[in-house]
Amino acid sequence: MTGFGKAASQSSEFLLDVSVKAVNGRYLEIKVHGPKIYNAYESEIRKKLSKYFKRGTLDVYVNRKVFNGSETLLFNEKLAKKWLDGFQSMAKKLGLEPSQSADILLQGPELIKVEEAGSITPKEKKVFFETVLKAAESCAKVREDEGASVQKDLKKHIDLLKKLSVKIEKLRGQTAKDLQKKYQQRLEKLNIPGEVDEQRMAQEVVILIDKSDISEEIQRLKAHLEALSDLINSDGSIGKKLDFYAQELLREVNTIGSKSTTSELTQFVVEAKGAIEKYREQVQNVE
Repeated sequence: MTGFGKAASQSSEFLLDVSVKAVNGRYLEIKVHGPKIYNAYESEIRKKLSKYFKRGTLDVYVNRKVFNGSETLLFNEKLAKKWLDGFQSMAKKLGLEPSQSADILLQGPELIKVEEAGSITPKEKKVFFETVLKAAESCAKVREDEGASVQKDLKKHIDLLKKLSVKIEKLRGQTAKDLQKKYQQRLEKLNIPGEVDEQRMAQEVVILIDKSDISEEIQRLKAHLEALSDLINSDGSIGKKLDFYAQELLREVNTIGSKSTTSELTQFVVEAKGAIEKYREQVQNVE
């Protein structure tokens, strides 16, 4: 599920601003974006956030501002001299007026950079992780609220599939009569002379019924739907299980469709596949 959380902490020495953004994903992937000074904590950040999130792609953005003037301004003198010599040489070749202005150096790439303080105090480390966890909790709460909406939608799709499975099961009872009628009509259309042996016709119909029998598929379909009804009301990480059931539901419905002998049954199969596809899309939002 998608989500966003933000938290900030400030002291007389520093300001921390942390945001956590989560998007859908089958596996948990955590990316940390922030000052290099926090690079050593990335592994610990991932470990702590894995307690709040089981699936999805998480981007953790960290902004840090220090108030005690601990930043150091570094000027690359060797690179500046090479850059200035090169500029003056080019100016001479092009017939331009050479300049000794320091303004030229400000245009040179990587000549000046700001280096942050070389160490993190125990106090800042504590505040840093507290801020990260607050942002994570805020994001998790948004996902939880969204989860209630997703659960409601999943129940709607499952209820529809249950109704369709009942309709499909009722049609199964009409299969024998329909097949016998179609078989008789085919014989008449072929203009086969003489009376057809009823026993032979019954045997042929039985063979056709056996090939098109969907009773096992219906029973498995109903069992999967009952299991799903229990699963979506349970706690914990259930996203992968829900995704697995989506595959199983589609398998049974596809098999029923391949055995369909009536347009009415085919129509119910098409509706069921549409409901499963919508269900599957929502499942990607569940941890």
